[in-house]
Amino acid sequence: SRGASWHSAGWRDAGRFGAALAEPTAGPLSVSAYGFRPVAADGTPIGLPPVHIHHMHVTSSQSLARQWLRRSSDGFGLYAVEFDLHGDRQCASSSGGMNCTVRAFPAGYGMHITDPMETFFDLADVRPAGSPPLTFYAEHAYRWTRAPRRRVGKLLTMISTGTFKPHDDYLLHFDAARPSEYLYWQEGRWPANVSLVHLYWHTHHAYVDDLWAVSAGAASLRLRQLFGGMFSNLTALGLDVRSAQRLILAQLSRAQSECVACASPPLLRCSLDPDRWEAVEGDAARSHYSRYRAPHCPEWDVVAGE
Repeated sequence: SRGASWHSAGWRDAGRFGAALAEPTAGPLSVSAYGFRPVAADGTPIGLPPVHIHHMHVTSSQSLARQWLRRSSDGFGLYAVEFDLHGDRQCASSSGGMNCTVRAFPAGYGMHITDPMETFFDLADVRPAGSPPLTFYAEHAYRWTRAPRRRVGKLLTMISTGTFKPHDDYLLHFDAARPSEYLYWQEGRWPANVSLVHLYWHTHHAYVDDLWAVSAGAASLRLRQLFGGMFSNLTALGLDVRSAQRLILAQLSRAQSECVACASPPLLRCSLDPDRWEAVEGDAARSHYSRYRAPHCPEWDVVAGE
């Protein structure tokens, strides 16, 4: 690669679990750790800069031939991205850097693998065009066992339209000559009793100011009355992100005062950490790069139906 280039790859039977899953008497298979990263020929991790991980999915539900291979009618159950990693998962150098792209579940836990999976990913060489040649490789790593493990569940949520288009560029118009700020939201009910012990946001930080998870319905917060719908051009309403947040917090405070013996009180449960940027010394192309920061999310016990 010589800079300003995009590199896509993918294959079936990610992790080569197909043969192991085909052994009917061998017992369950659980992955207790996984990782993905660009590396040099000697195995040294290569981070951003110069190589950006746009996305990497390992999934039994998505397919290279058909993007959405399987999903359930209620949005829960069959749609699975067992492992994923994106460019916003690289830590600041002081917090581990590329080591953050390798993750392990707590001792005794594992992701139960039931079906063969595919992987696909895009890597971008963000250096200027015409840069010196750079050779890099993609490294996948899995640690798995057949020993009994308590199952880890991964709940994937997104804000999407009724036509199942999950990206905001279907909905929001970004005009460089007339910058606008937007708000969009979605609500749902939990399908089971769960304990949320690790939450993270996937986003492209240069375009997202904040993300919230709130244990309150849209009606109780009067979001439609305030903003006119799920997708709102705040600028056109005479608002910006900060003023919209103040309106929502005021409604959240009102809902809390009206909550009597609530099973799950209306609360702001989770938000982005604003300190998610790192300056890279000697890099003249950009001043700062987005980095992974654990969001402000305490453990959260949820009851089915909430």
